[in-house]
Amino acid sequence: MTLLNRPALKQAARGAIRSQCPGLIPVTAFMLFWLLLQRVLRDPLCLEPLARAAERLELPFFLPQLHPAAGGVLFCLAALVTIPVFAGFTGWVCLAVHQNRTGFLDLFEFFRTPRAYLRALGGYLYLALRFLCSLAAVTLALAVLLASGAFLAVKLLRLGAILPIILMVAIAIVAWLVLLSYYMVRAELAYCLMVYHPDLTVLGSHRQTRRLLSGRFQEAALFGLSFIGWQVLCALTWGLACCYYFPYRRFSVAMYASFLMRDEPEEASREF
Repeated sequence: MTLLNRPALKQAARGAIRSQCPGLIPVTAFMLFWLLLQRVLRDPLCLEPLARAAERLELPFFLPQLHPAAGGVLFCLAALVTIPVFAGFTGWVCLAVHQNRTGFLDLFEFFRTPRAYLRALGGYLYLALRFLCSLAAVTLALAVLLASGAFLAVKLLRLGAILPIILMVAIAIVAWLVLLSYYMVRAELAYCLMVYHPDLTVLGSHRQTRRLLSGRFQEAALFGLSFIGWQVLCALTWGLACCYYFPYRRFSVAMYASFLMRDEPEEASREF
C-alpha cells in the first residue's frame, strides 16, 4: 500500500486549478450564484444587510417578499436542479484531472438523459443519507460517553472530577471532527467513482470506496482535516473564500480518488 503524499497532491490540485482557470471561473461563478439563490429562497431576510447598505448609498435594491410555504416549495424545486449540477461539477473536475478537457456545458452532463439525472439525484441522496446516519451514530455514542462521565462526576461530588469531564469533552470534540472528516471524504470519493465509472451503481460505489479506504482511516481523516483552515476562512469571510475553497477541495478529492485507484491491485481493480 502506497502512502499518500498530501502536500504533493494538494500542490498538483493547485496547479490544475491554475491551468483550468479560464473554464473554472464561469463554472464556479454559476455554482455560487445558484447556491446564493437557494439561500435567498429559503430565507429572503438574509439580504437585509445588503438592502440597508444600498439604502445608505441611495442605490436601488429589491428585497423579495416570499411566503414561507412558497419559499420552501421553491427551495425544494431549486434543489432538484442543484444536486445534478453539483454532480456535473464533480464530473467537470474529473474530466479536467483525467483528460485535461472541459467545457461549460459539461456542468449539465447529468441533464442529458432521464437515467443520468435520476442516477445523479439518487447518488447524492443515498450518500447524504448514509453520511447523516453515520454522523448520528457517532454523535449518539459520544453523547452517551459524555453523559456517563457527567453522571460519575455528580455522583462523586468532587471538585477534582470536573477536570476529567473537561478532558473527555475535548477528546469527544476531536473524535467527532475526525470521524466527520473521514465520512465526508468517503462520501465525496464514492461520487467520484460514480463519475469515473458510469456503469457503477450507487451501492457499488459505496462498497468500492469502503474497500479503497481499507487500512487508510487515518490517512483519509487527516486529508479531510487538512481543509479545516479553509472552512474557518470561509466562515470568517461570509462565504467569499468558497470561490477558491470549493474547486480546490473538488480537485483534491478527484486526485485522491485517482491515487487510490492507481494503488489498487490489478486483480481487484477489474471489479470496477
